[in-house]
Amino acid sequence: MKRALATVSLIGLPLILLAGCGSGGDDSTNSSVPALPQARDLRAMVLTSDDVNRFPEGSPTRALSEWWRAIQFRDIEAAKPLYASGVKVDDLEHQVASLSPALSASRPSVVDIDETDNAAKLYVIVQTLPLRATGQVRGGGTRAVETPVVFRLVKQDGVWKLADNSYIDQRVRAQEQASRAAVQAQPQGGGT
Repeated sequence: MKRALATVSLIGLPLILLAGCGSGGDDSTNSSVPALPQARDLRAMVLTSDDVNRFPEGSPTRALSEWWRAIQFRDIEAAKPLYASGVKVDDLEHQVASLSPALSASRPSVVDIDETDNAAKLYVIVQTLPLRATGQVRGGGTRAVETPVVFRLVKQDGVWKLADNSYIDQRVRAQEQASRAAVQAQPQGGGT
C-alpha cells in the first residue's frame, strides 16, 4: 500500500524558524514536494531526541530517524541493532568515523513512503552542509546540498530495521574516489 506524505520531515521546528527558509532562487518546477528549509549551521542539522520522538513508535520513519541519530553521534552500539539480521556491519565503526563530520552535517527529510506489511521504501532528501577540510561549515551563505536517496527497511519480529548499509557504503566509496582524485590532481615533482 502506498502512503503519500505531504512531507514527513526530520528537519524540525528549529530549521523552519531559520531566516531565509525555503529553497531560494527561481524554482519553476511543478513539483508537489515542498521546498525544504535550508540550514546554515551544524547544530541545526543534528537530530535530537525530540526530533526522533515526533514520529510514531514502530513506524519506518521513526526507525530511520533513530538510526540517523545514532550514526550522527557515532553511537555504533545503538546503530548496529537497527540493521536487519544478515546485514554486514562489521566495519560500521570505521565507516562512520571516516565519514564524520560530514554525517553530522547531514539531515534526512522523508518525502514519501512505499510500505507493505513487512517492507518499506523511504524516499528521502538528505541535506548536507558543505564543509571545509577542517570539518567547519563553509561560510558566506553557503546552502545545504540536497540529495535524493532511497532507504529500504524490513520488518523483523515486528520492528522496522534497515535492510542494507547501502547509504553508508556509497558515501565511503564516494569519499575514497574523491581522495584518489585529489591525490592524482596534485602536481608531480618536488621543485618550488
